[in-house]
Amino acid sequence: MGFVKISLVFIALTSPLFEMELFRIGRSTQIKRVVAIAVDGIREVEGKPVFSVLRKKMAELGLNTFWYGKSDGCVPSQASNLSLPAYASIFTGKVQENLKDNHFRGKFLYKTLFSDYPDSQLFSAWPPLERIFNNDIEVRARIFIAGIGNKPHEDPFVMASFRLLYNPSNRFVFVHLGDADEFAHINQWNAYLAAVESEADYVHEIIQTSEIAKMKETLYYVLTDHGRGEKLWQHHGAYIPESHTMWIMEISPYSQPVMGAPCNHIALHDTIASILKEK
Repeated sequence: MGFVKISLVFIALTSPLFEMELFRIGRSTQIKRVVAIAVDGIREVEGKPVFSVLRKKMAELGLNTFWYGKSDGCVPSQASNLSLPAYASIFTGKVQENLKDNHFRGKFLYKTLFSDYPDSQLFSAWPPLERIFNNDIEVRARIFIAGIGNKPHEDPFVMASFRLLYNPSNRFVFVHLGDADEFAHINQWNAYLAAVESEADYVHEIIQTSEIAKMKETLYYVLTDHGRGEKLWQHHGAYIPESHTMWIMEISPYSQPVMGAPCNHIALHDTIASILKEK
C-alpha cells in the first residue's frame, strides 16, 4: 500500500508516457494469475465484432477489455503463419528453430512457462501441443488433450476437460480452442462463423468460472495464432502474406492495459513471464 501512495504522488510530477508506464508497473505487481485462451485461426475481421460483444459481459464482472490488432501492428513472431510456431513463441519467448512447418522435431530448445511454473495447466484437442512436451513427464501430467485432433467439433471436449480438471488456484492456465480453424480448412464458411460465436461463449464461461471462484487478481488474454487468406480464406501460411497477422484481447480489472507494445507472441510471453516471476 505504501508503494501505491508514493507512486501516485510521483505520477503528478511526470510526463504522460512515464506516468502510464509507472501505473502499469504498479498494476502488474497486483496480478497473481494469467489465463490465456487461444482461438485458433480466427481472422480479426470476423473475430472483433463477435468478441467485442464480450465487453458488456466483462463489465458485469467488473472487468475491462482492450483490443490489439492489425492497426496496432500485431503480427506473429514467426513468419510461417502456422499454429505450432506461434504457440512455441508464447510458451518459450523464443523463435523455436527445430520446427518444420507445423511439425515438431526433436525436443524443445528452450524452457517453457509450464516447466518454469508447476502451478500451470494446458487444455487442448490438438496433439502437437502435447507432443512438444514428450521429454518432460512432469509437465505432461498437466497437459490435457481431449479428442483426436485436427477434426472439427472438438471444442466441446476441450471444455468438458476444462470443467472437470481446471484448478482455479493455478497461476498460469492456457486453453486452446480450434474448431473455427478446422471448419475453415474444410471450406465450411457458416460452420466457421458459428464456431467463432461458440468460442466467444466459451471464453465468457472460462472467465466467469475463474471470477466466480473469486480468483480476482487475474489477467486474461484471448488471442489468435495467425490470420487467414482474404480470397483463400480457408488457408494460412508463409505463402499467404495476408495471414501474417494476429490479434489479442486483454481483459483485466484495470482501467488501462498491461501489455502495451509491441504486439506479438514473444511480447505476450514476456508479459506473462514478468507477472508470474513477481510472485
